[in-house]
Amino acid sequence: MYEINYSVGKKLLSFDMPENWNELTQKQMSRLALLIHQGHPEELAIQRTVQILSGKDLYAYLRLPQDVRKSCEQYAQWVWEANTLTKNYFPRVGKFFGPADSLDNTTMVEFHFAELAYLALVSTKEEKYLEELIAVFFRPGKENYNHQIDPDSDRRAPFSMGLHQYMVKRVHQWSDDLKLSVLLWYDGCRQQLAKDYAALYPENKKSDNMNEGLFRLMRSIAGDKYGSFDQVEKMNVHTCHLEMICLQEEAEKLEEELNKYK
Repeated sequence: MYEINYSVGKKLLSFDMPENWNELTQKQMSRLALLIHQGHPEELAIQRTVQILSGKDLYAYLRLPQDVRKSCEQYAQWVWEANTLTKNYFPRVGKFFGPADSLDNTTMVEFHFAELAYLALVSTKEEKYLEELIAVFFRPGKENYNHQIDPDSDRRAPFSMGLHQYMVKRVHQWSDDLKLSVLLWYDGCRQQLAKDYAALYPENKKSDNMNEGLFRLMRSIAGDKYGSFDQVEKMNVHTCHLEMICLQEEAEKLEEELNKYK
């Protein structure tokens, strides 16, 4: 958190401003998600960002000295730079449960369908694909499950296409700020995934389509260790990526050994 100190007359006052995406409140997350997609001129957008991050309503914000508001702009620039959001600010929406931070309880089959929806959204800008993306991650809770202890680290019913179609209809009724918040979360998570497993997603690759390698990745892991392709689909995203990294490293070492005999 940035601590902003200022004075009004003889009074010394202060307020805090988050310094990254994962330090926001849920309200700040919702308001920023809307702001980013409203297309305001740069000067207005950055001032609105400062207001949101300050946690003050418009009246209280306008009462701040003008030089304080101006000087705070430097602490709000990060919102308009890299998206590093990995915290899910909406772990529950009504009776529906959401995913864990950083895709930690996401399976490969969920990731596959999320990528299909995400890429369709990017290319078409059609809201239906945003709703399909969100519906991948939010589902009703498991029946007869201890949601307080959460022993499986996932309160949600298992992913299925039938349940996904049901959730698309439910998500359609959600507010724009909630939908856009989930979109920002997923975008941040997929960027972090590409960073953490850079060997699988080289920067010089022209395509931004993670999905084109997902089935190849799952098929390469299927076998004696992890079971059938259907079983690999249910693997955790991070486990699957780590295993793929190991397979890649093993292949490189084998190639080095073979080259010695050429």
